[in-house]
Amino acid sequence: MQTRYSFRDFMPLIIIFLMIVGFTVIRQLVVGWHLSMAMNDFMAGFFLVFGGFKLLKLNQFAQAYATYDIIAKRSTLYAYIPFFRDNSWHRLFI
Repeated sequence: MQTRYSFRDFMPLIIIFLMIVGFTVIRQLVVGWHLSMAMNDFMAGFFLVFGGFKLLKLNQFAQAYATYDIIAKRSTLYAYIPFFRDNSWHRLFI
């Protein structure tokens, strides 16, 4: 049984993507266009938005994460704290 998707099903994702692109373009117009900075701005927006989705349904995320992460299978706390898994979280303090 195959699920059929319409364009309307992808509208929330398209709108989010366009908002991140819009943020990137507006920011680059204000500070001056640099491709590397534009990529940084886009990735910052992307990770903030999609990382935020984890926090909206943290219980479901932790359960799903524990299905494929060795440490999260053994430690429930580890599955519930998303920023511990990010290799770059320590850079916030440097």
